[in-house]
Amino acid sequence: MDKNRPDKTAILEFLRFAMVSIGVSIFDIFLYWLFAEFVFPEIAYPLIWSTVLARVISAAVNYVINRQLVFHSNEDRRKSAMQFVVLSIVQCGLSAVLVHGVEAITSWDKVVIKVIVDTLLFFANYIIQKKFIFTRK
Repeated sequence: MDKNRPDKTAILEFLRFAMVSIGVSIFDIFLYWLFAEFVFPEIAYPLIWSTVLARVISAAVNYVINRQLVFHSNEDRRKSAMQFVVLSIVQCGLSAVLVHGVEAITSWDKVVIKVIVDTLLFFANYIIQKKFIFTRK
């Protein structure tokens, strides 16, 4: 077998990661809509509360699915959960800073920048989760 070619297991793992990411994103948007329309419409800052609660729930679902079904990790749950939370916060901050920074120095559309930045972060996220968060002992 060619050592420069990824094996089928690695390809399937990445495809599972991508499908879970898409599914969790759709779930996150659904939760946001549900909370904004039906749970928090009468309180102060309903969009902020809806965004935060939807993201916390979808991130927890993402963590469980990635740990069990994507990476089949047996890493300590507390350790990997904390690392996942830190990664999520860093990714969110990096996305905002990079989109803002690229928009400030280019004439590109901010949505195009967001798509490019978040796509690059998606690949980085996969590598970090695979190599550092969801390891197998």
